[in-house]
Amino acid sequence: MSMETYFRLLKKAQVLETLRSTNSSLHSSEEQLRKLQTEKAKTDTVQQRVFLELEAFQKQYVEVQRFFLEHLEAMTLLCVKEEQLQRGSSADEAQRHAKLTSEDRTLQDLQDATLAVGRTAGGPSGALSSPSSPMVEQICAAYDLQLAHYDTELTRALQSTFTNECLDKIAAAEARERERAKEKSALLERIESLERQNAELASVVASRDDANAQLELDWKRIDAQRLSQQRAIEQFASGLKSELRKRYGSSRP
Repeated sequence: MSMETYFRLLKKAQVLETLRSTNSSLHSSEEQLRKLQTEKAKTDTVQQRVFLELEAFQKQYVEVQRFFLEHLEAMTLLCVKEEQLQRGSSADEAQRHAKLTSEDRTLQDLQDATLAVGRTAGGPSGALSSPSSPMVEQICAAYDLQLAHYDTELTRALQSTFTNECLDKIAAAEARERERAKEKSALLERIESLERQNAELASVVASRDDANAQLELDWKRIDAQRLSQQRAIEQFASGLKSELRKRYGSSRP
């Protein structure tokens, strides 16, 4: 086997070993990356969930304030109208008077209630201190139902949004995992192909090494036979010269 072939095979073996080491490092890096991505996804999900809940609570707080003010104005309107009816005003006059004064009465009631917080345990004041009529109670009950329905729908919408975001992130993570699995499978196939090639080359190298060893043995055997024959020829020539000297007194060159 020539030196060029030997170094080429040695280089391929080194490349295969490098690929094996790279695959091991890649597998370890994939595991670590998967853990980090999982932790990051959890952190991002929790953070987004907190932001969504905070934003939702802020919106809900503003909506509740608006609904409360609207309910308060509606109840004040009904109470003022009820006061005017009890004073003997007609229904139309009571309605007109209530529309004209309900806003100012509402603001005054809010101001009085705010000032009274530090002095008393609270309680209705102004127009709202009047005895509630069945109509007012029905309106309040309807508003309470509306608020409960709104809160339920808002919670359901937040849960649906959170679920959809989680499902999207899970689908994206699964897609990335499938892509990495394909890349890993292709790399493993490449490594297996190189291993087969390396095994074939190793078999060729072993076969050539055996052939070279056999040739070396044959060469040694032939060289030993040549030396043996050369010694036999030299001995024969020496014996022949001795015989010629004995017979003729001199030896021919």
